[in-house]
Amino acid sequence: MIVLDSGRSRFQFRAAALIWAQGHILIHRAVADPFWALPGGRVEFHEASAETLSREVEEVI
Repeated sequence: MIVLDSGRSRFQFRAAALIWAQGHILIHRAVADPFWALPGGRVEFHEASAETLSREVEEVI
């Protein structure tokens, strides 16, 4: 994954998908999280965004 640390800050390169079907947008939430998010996740080195999204959506399903 692509992560850069600088002191107490961390940058993580992520990709997210906007999946819209029949007037609804797909969002998800981990049981322990208080927030909802678009499906997606961290991008691996040399990975295209489409590959990241395909892999991450498979993990959610």
